[in-house]
Amino acid sequence: MNEDLWIKLFEANGKRYCYDIYTNNLMEVDPVLYQVLDQYDTTRPAGGVIGKLIDRFPEEKINEALSNIQDFQEKYGIFKTKQNFSLHFPFSKSEYSALTRNLIRHLILNITENCNFRCSYCKFTRGSDYVRQHANRSMSWPLIKKSIDFLVQSSSHYIEQTNIDITLGFYGGEPLLEAEKIFRSVEYVKKEYSDIFSRFLFSVTTNGSQLTDSNIKKLIEYDFNLLISLDGPKEINDRYRHCITGESSYEMVFDGASRIRELDKEYYKRRVGFSIVCAPEYRLTETVDYFRSKFLGENRIYFFAAVNQDDTDFLDNFDMEVERKKRDAQEELLKNDYIQKMISGENDHTLNGLFYRTVESIHSRHVCPISDKVFPNGICLPGLQKVLVDTDGNFHLCEKINWNFNIGNIEDGFDIDKIFQLIEGYIENTGDCQNCWAVRFCTDCYLSIIDGNGYSEELKRKKCSATQKRVLKDMKTYVEIIDKNPTAFKMTREGEQDDIMWQALKFLGRI
Repeated sequence: MNEDLWIKLFEANGKRYCYDIYTNNLMEVDPVLYQVLDQYDTTRPAGGVIGKLIDRFPEEKINEALSNIQDFQEKYGIFKTKQNFSLHFPFSKSEYSALTRNLIRHLILNITENCNFRCSYCKFTRGSDYVRQHANRSMSWPLIKKSIDFLVQSSSHYIEQTNIDITLGFYGGEPLLEAEKIFRSVEYVKKEYSDIFSRFLFSVTTNGSQLTDSNIKKLIEYDFNLLISLDGPKEINDRYRHCITGESSYEMVFDGASRIRELDKEYYKRRVGFSIVCAPEYRLTETVDYFRSKFLGENRIYFFAAVNQDDTDFLDNFDMEVERKKRDAQEELLKNDYIQKMISGENDHTLNGLFYRTVESIHSRHVCPISDKVFPNGICLPGLQKVLVDTDGNFHLCEKINWNFNIGNIEDGFDIDKIFQLIEGYIENTGDCQNCWAVRFCTDCYLSIIDGNGYSEELKRKKCSATQKRVLKDMKTYVEIIDKNPTAFKMTREGEQDDIMWQALKFLGRI
């Protein structure tokens, strides 16, 4: 039986590379070693490769490659055969209960379910039976106060032991329809928790329709992180983003963003970002050019997202096989542009929104042997990464998970049993991770297994295939950049101490 080496081979930019799964090393290899690794069979002497390659390379070079493989296996653990491991959540229920009482750092108030837009692709407009719909429901002031108190009481580790700030976010619907409650919340924090007010970050995600002068001035005063939804120029944005009346949304959003810049250009550059939904028929190059060419390109924060076909039937209106090919071709052109800019040291914030985060994950990977117990690293630590409070006071993992998977409520706190059911459901339905070369770069979260009220291994397998393709693209992009500009990725992550898992282990005394 042929037991493959635990590696992934690929070519990029005319060179050959080997990604070693066990150690997380990524290295350039010469043509002979590349072919020897590709043909290596651990069940045969000398890997069975001499006879296969003798017509292509000198026997001396083949033997040198074989010797290097053995040397690297013995000294560094590189080029090993597949290793057995299991997906493992590293905390007991009692430990996790303690973590949720002390390590909450990001709470989102779903302050209203009301929205004055009816975007065609929005899951809250045309979602499934498992997704809430727009409704004239908002959080009461007592619930808001109780949620803020909960955040403060449950973030003691960060407040007392670190210099890491805590975040209070506002989501909708359209949250600025409840602007009075939002700014009242900030005033409440300022009054009741004046000693730690400077440790708070405030954020809001908005459709941009309520950016009046009075609201803008308050957002600036309290230094809000502001994420505005805008899909590009008018002809692209207004295809699917429109007011509840059916009228254009572009002008009011663009004018609101422009007004922020007029009132405080530095705040605009530092705190305002744009959320861009890429939907068919795809026009990515036009969208990127728009954000680059307008003054909007001054911003540093761009989030590009795709319509999630699991949340809405919107994509049923298109031949998605054709549309994906169009999108991939456009992404390839933009990626080549991104590569050249990174090589030259030019920081293009718009292209960064498309490529930087995933490519940078290759750069910032931890190079170390894989454990026999692997954290299912596509998932978050429920409640610790963020927690969303809905208009009834129920807790949810985030704004993306359907409401059937709540993890507690404001009265009783976190439901640890529900959290563990969710984690166990993920682990049981993750498919064949041991045979996945991209396991250490997996980003497939709980969304990848949730299908209505239950879990779907079939859905996860589809996500796995897409993730492997994405990681391979990212690796090729990364090596092409780093080969020409070794210092290209200067904007690295915050580091271990900002990592939630690191803080959790530290709190429990494990490090």
